[in-house]
Amino acid sequence: MAGEIVQRISAQPLRRAMHEQIFQLLGMTGASLGLGGRSVDALVRCQTDAGDDDERFGPNTRHWRDMGHPWGGMHACASDLAVLLQTFLDGGTWHGHRLLSAQSVHEMTRDQNGSIGSPWGLGWGLATSPVWMYCGRRVSPRTFGHSGATGTMAWADPDSGVLAVILTTRPTAWDGGALLEEVSDLVAEAVVD
Repeated sequence: MAGEIVQRISAQPLRRAMHEQIFQLLGMTGASLGLGGRSVDALVRCQTDAGDDDERFGPNTRHWRDMGHPWGGMHACASDLAVLLQTFLDGGTWHGHRLLSAQSVHEMTRDQNGSIGSPWGLGWGLATSPVWMYCGRRVSPRTFGHSGATGTMAWADPDSGVLAVILTTRPTAWDGGALLEEVSDLVAEAVVD
């Protein structure tokens, strides 16, 4: 629904709106929703179980890599994702330029699901969510982020100011996100006041 709202308000396809109104403004030169002109062969391959790399829909296919939905399919390097997270930690600004209002950042990073037992912001998972948030146990409850099925995790903790971007090719289904949680805990523990 969020993607549809963006498209209607901006009168642009979501990919173009994201590129022009977020990635370009933040200098995220390696970021795109979908392939962004790249070939699948130019990307790192995701690990798959033997015989499980479906040629039509598997994680290494053009179909999967070019989906570019609001819930996934973004391609970016770690430094680009760190810029995006830092913008949220800074209340919607990057190098003194406002990209999002402080109220928008607040709404996107607070629980929008109330009492249904599945904490989630607007576009961001929250540390207290029981599913798809592998930011570990050493972050504050206000931590927000996003994990990917192909082994990625990006999170930011507003209380400590720490952010982490973990990009692997190991599907989270293989271990239920345990590797991402372990690395996240190491990052959170390594920070010294």
